[in-house]
Amino acid sequence: MHLSEPNPVTAKQPARCAVRSRWPVAAGGLLFLLGLGLSAPLSGRAAGMGAPPAVGAASGGPSQPAAVSDAASDEELRQNWPRFRGMDGGVSAVTNAPVSWDPTTGSNVLWKTPAPASGFGSPIVWGARVFFSGGDAIKREVDCLDARSGKVLWQQLVVDVPGSPTPVPEAPEGTGYAASTMATDGRRVYAFFGNGDLAALSMDGKLVWSKAFGAISNMYGHAASLATWRDRLLLQLDQGAEEDGKSMLYALDGQTGKIVWQRPRKVGSSWASPIVIQAAGKAQIITLAVPWVMAYAPEDGAELWRADCLNDEVVPSPVFAGGLVMAAHPSQELVAIRPDGQGDVTKSGVVWRANENIPDIPSPVSNGELVFTVTSAGMLTCFDARTGAKQWEHNFDIGFRASPAMAGNRLYLFTEKGIAIVAGAGRGQFQEFFRADMDDAFDASPAFVDGRIFLRGRKFVWCLGSATTSLSVAGAAKSADVSAGTAPVLEKINPKDGAAMVYVPAGEFLMGSKEGEGCDWERPQRKVTLDGFYIYKYDVTVAQYRKFCTETKRAMPPEPNWKWQDNHPIVNVTWHDAAAYATWAGVKLPTEAQWEKAARGTDARVYSWGNRWAENTSIHSAGKTAPVGSCPAGTSPYGAFDLVGNVWQWCADWYDADYYANAPSTNPPGPEAGTTRVLRGGSWGFNMPEYFRVSYRNRCTPECKYADYGFRCACAEPPAKP
Repeated sequence: MHLSEPNPVTAKQPARCAVRSRWPVAAGGLLFLLGLGLSAPLSGRAAGMGAPPAVGAASGGPSQPAAVSDAASDEELRQNWPRFRGMDGGVSAVTNAPVSWDPTTGSNVLWKTPAPASGFGSPIVWGARVFFSGGDAIKREVDCLDARSGKVLWQQLVVDVPGSPTPVPEAPEGTGYAASTMATDGRRVYAFFGNGDLAALSMDGKLVWSKAFGAISNMYGHAASLATWRDRLLLQLDQGAEEDGKSMLYALDGQTGKIVWQRPRKVGSSWASPIVIQAAGKAQIITLAVPWVMAYAPEDGAELWRADCLNDEVVPSPVFAGGLVMAAHPSQELVAIRPDGQGDVTKSGVVWRANENIPDIPSPVSNGELVFTVTSAGMLTCFDARTGAKQWEHNFDIGFRASPAMAGNRLYLFTEKGIAIVAGAGRGQFQEFFRADMDDAFDASPAFVDGRIFLRGRKFVWCLGSATTSLSVAGAAKSADVSAGTAPVLEKINPKDGAAMVYVPAGEFLMGSKEGEGCDWERPQRKVTLDGFYIYKYDVTVAQYRKFCTETKRAMPPEPNWKWQDNHPIVNVTWHDAAAYATWAGVKLPTEAQWEKAARGTDARVYSWGNRWAENTSIHSAGKTAPVGSCPAGTSPYGAFDLVGNVWQWCADWYDADYYANAPSTNPPGPEAGTTRVLRGGSWGFNMPEYFRVSYRNRCTPECKYADYGFRCACAEPPAKP
């Protein structure tokens, strides 16, 4: 089992934090002063600084606790479509999916984009982005489209993977090199190709890591899709014959690509995709391969239970609904199993079996009450999910490869010939509500996100939905240069200074650090409720501040030794300077609570990007400021850039080390008076993880000005246009 990386906020920190007034003088010295281009003593700006934490490194080993995940929560994953058939096996929670559209007139067809690359994998959606992989023997790639417009945001070739087989192994035409659907944990996207190459990319298309698993011994090519659990990537790589001993289930660290654990499987090739479920009080990875339905623990890969239920070549993927795992062995039997047993549950765990109209390629879909299957020849069948009894059947007499999906009380089906069908998902009898010829061909299964259906055809990528319904889930108005976050992002512009602002919704979050973590002045950790607000997406820039100075006839601050650069954050500003700018721009400085929620979201993360330190997530140690937006990997859950690591940012609040103990739990305004003001976020000049924790509090007198002091603004609603 994987030896997890320890939480970088350790129990020893209070002692380290106690030396906050002494450390900067000892650690900064003359070199730091020269970097600032200042001659002022450090003692004033040092107030509030703490010593760095111990940062551990992950390593392999047995029986160790799981690492703290930096991935999105299950709720956030369900708001998106992060893997093959989403989080619930093709069942969407959206209630506003379109029920009709017209490809000829364009009614309810929001956009249609020529498919950038060939491949059979289904689309995944995160925020305002649609991802899929494609390629052939010459090149393999990952493509990203803007979910609102269909514009291709980026295309990233996956090349030069260490150990990748050469020449490129052949892949059967019916599977190709990109049959496996991608997956995302909300921080990175992952793609596996038919030549055995695996890659992780950032949301803006930069390669994070890649790994070669070698040529795959599978007569039909690899088709099993990826899955994630927390920040672990799951790869089911079944190949060869059972006696070859080549099949393996892998869990990899999503951030590094390191194999956390690998579990040999005494099975031959399979094509079904694994799913991750929560049942019997624990997470379980469900896999299919003749003859077994098997469950594993995602923490360490330990086998939980198995049932001898399968025969022939397994292609349909399992589903979990109504407390039962349902699996099909093609054209023979649909089996329902209770996932609460141990060991071999073939006799004790099988609840029912059905043997009519069993699918051979498309996977089942179930809402827990009914199960629907469609065969590749077009026979749609409805079963009772509790008993397996057939309710009705209907023969479309059309070929299907894409799996059916459900939204509300409707079934969505897409055929090989490009026919789209919407039917009733009821018990009584078959009802067809809608049918359209899309002039395309569909092998991939649909993705659903808040009023939208995303389709990958052989010719086009489609977005279906009503033009009157805005895309509001996970990134509706997010601009194309923002890495997808983990929460809804609504962006507006302040007409006064042109600053982009991202929305932080109303609600509760955890503020501060809990006992045994962080510093004394960050405690007690408490639940705080804030009204919704907007915060600047970037720090206020030199260009924006110069405009303010020009209009108000105010002098620019002292220039740092790297000279003014328009797209860098303004520095050498006092709290009074920052407050005056905010007043001019019709906004305010953020309260300390607003700043922290904008940085950490609702999952109490340690850093704006997650819970583990990563070198590519902040500007730190650059020797000077960097252009705003330089580190998209460190973007906050709400789409704000550079909240840590570029400049310390002034907040509206007076500083009081004991304020948290008695502060109001709703919209805390900060102390009524004080001698120092709060700064948040760490800077290029303090290049240790301690200062980039989103709960860390710095302070200085309002008259302080340093070459790593800047600010951003916030407001309840952006000002109206003048």
